Amino acid sequence: MRLVDIKRGSLVMELAPPDAPADQEATEQEVLDLDDPKLTDSAFSTIIGVLSGSETEFPEAATALNQLAEDLGIGERYDALALAQPGGDVPREAVLDSTARRRLAAAAQQRTRRDDEGVLVGTLYEADFERNTARLRTSHGPSVNVRFDDDHAQDIKRALRENSQLQGRITYNEATSAIVSVDLTEIEPAEQLALMPGTDEFWSKRSLDELAQEQGVGVVHSVEELQDDTISHEEAEAFIAALGL
Repeated sequence: MRLVDIKRGSLVMELAPPDAPADQEATEQEVLDLDDPKLTDSAFSTIIGVLSGSETEFPEAATALNQLAEDLGIGERYDALALAQPGGDVPREAVLDSTARRRLAAAAQQRTRRDDEGVLVGTLYEADFERNTARLRTSHGPSVNVRFDDDHAQDIKRALRENSQLQGRITYNEATSAIVSVDLTEIEPAEQLALMPGTDEFWSKRSLDELAQEQGVGVVHSVEELQDDTISHEEAEAFIAALGL
């Protein structure tokens, strides 16, 4: 980043991505060809998201911001550090103050571990296609934060409210082994495994006549046909009358 301007009053620093290299013919060894503006915008979005309450989704960013708050003396030497990200329909803003510092400190103390090739199965919901995030409801614990890139956005839309299998880098809370988040690399419909032969027929659609024929039963034309020898004729009539038949 480079400093663009300093304004009068409370210290306001304006930052901008670095200019593109002047020599476009530079070799690969001299220039790392990255889309700087996009990466910078994504980084600021993550920072503002963490300060706005999603510190558990990005443990590394929470730890870095917690260290920044300590270095600046937020709540001691300075009251707050306000950040704003212009652009878009609504500029995003966030404040690093004493309250945010306490949240970040708690999040930074949560040690995590990662599985780079983990697999999760659950139902996707609450997708945010502006921030490329979603939630996954699993059968064995609380909901999990899902992060995906633009290439998987359409797959996420198709998978919403459906049982899906997600593969990617999974972050765990080391103390509780609870899953914190997953960075998606692949998504596909979850395969329903049968526990015993023939269970797949449970989901097949058959008419009432087909079921009756399969089970060898006929049509009952009168309730009286169901009467057996355990009750008297009067009891049967009383039962039918109570049913209003």
